[in-house]
Amino acid sequence: MHRNFEVDESLGNLPVDVIIEFLRGVGDDATADALRGSGGTGQGLRALTGFRPYLATGQALGYVPTQVTDDLVTMVDAAEVDGDRSIVGTRLKVTLDHFYAAGYPGFGTRKILCDFEGKNQIASEDEPLRFGTTLEVRDGQNAGISGVPIFLGMTVGENGIQFEGRTIYVKNDLDDHIMSIFESDAYKRGISLLDRVQPALTPLAAATGNVIKFITTRKHNKQIFSFAMGLDFDGSATSNRLRYGSYVVVQDSGGERIDWSKLRWSRKTRQIVDATSGEPRTDWNFLVLGVSPFSVTMK
Repeated sequence: MHRNFEVDESLGNLPVDVIIEFLRGVGDDATADALRGSGGTGQGLRALTGFRPYLATGQALGYVPTQVTDDLVTMVDAAEVDGDRSIVGTRLKVTLDHFYAAGYPGFGTRKILCDFEGKNQIASEDEPLRFGTTLEVRDGQNAGISGVPIFLGMTVGENGIQFEGRTIYVKNDLDDHIMSIFESDAYKRGISLLDRVQPALTPLAAATGNVIKFITTRKHNKQIFSFAMGLDFDGSATSNRLRYGSYVVVQDSGGERIDWSKLRWSRKTRQIVDATSGEPRTDWNFLVLGVSPFSVTMK
């Protein structure tokens, strides 16, 4: 699928000298020195992703089914899920249910801007959608969020839905007043969609995009991770399938494919854990997106 959030703009894909300058700017001289000491090579950068999760540039997508009462829930690769064609033509609610920071640049509490983009398929038209929300989190902790509305009433087309997202580290305190727009009641309610085209959505998406573009161009603010979710019903063997449930988006090193059968989702701790030992996987940044039926009574 075409991507608007370029992977090449993520921190781990930038030139090594740029990464080092950024790290020094946020006070992480130790990692900057380690990267410089590695000779500033791509191989040295890949070695650092083992303990600096924010430098990873790959993505992995797992799936957790709904209506499960056990604490430890079996996870599967989103490409191995059976797509549910019965939801074609219905409307979905997409929510940000969870955010875990294994490691982000800087120290202490980090400010993260989550940027989401999608398309609402109404008849023969595609409405552009754009939504931003902010959160604060420390390394090794879950952000204090649950069920943040993103898109309410997204229509499912014959080919499923397309969805993109990215996380942006915001260091510049001068941007606090700009980011406050995403804390307004209008944004906290998510983007509400109708069963007909809404002309106002196009300029709203453009305005949101312009604000976020301004923030990302400011010194010490950087895109950390971007992902794309093309969720269909019966595409290629490697495409991801759409059905109600939770999609776990992992910022992965892009090396060996994640074996989801060896992992479980803990409903109690809201963590990815090892299926055998029960120990949490604390080496990945990840977020969880919920996909559920939308009711017109939801506001």
